[in-house]
Amino acid sequence: MTRDEWILRFIDEMKRLRPHTRTQYGPSKLLHAQAAQAYATGEADPEKAARELHECLGTPPAKREP
Repeated sequence: MTRDEWILRFIDEMKRLRPHTRTQYGPSKLLHAQAAQAYATGEADPEKAARELHECLGTPPAKREP
């Protein structure tokens, strides 16, 4: 798997786990940075790396009421 494929799979899993990180025009710069950092750790499975980061980040924020 190439680096780009790995990063795309990581981003897809993070968007599934943390839907609030989705943007209207594509993945955020934050997700790209997190994916690149996770790729550098050498983890072979991007989905596993995304789940580990998701657990480390804690509970996603709740929606605010207007």
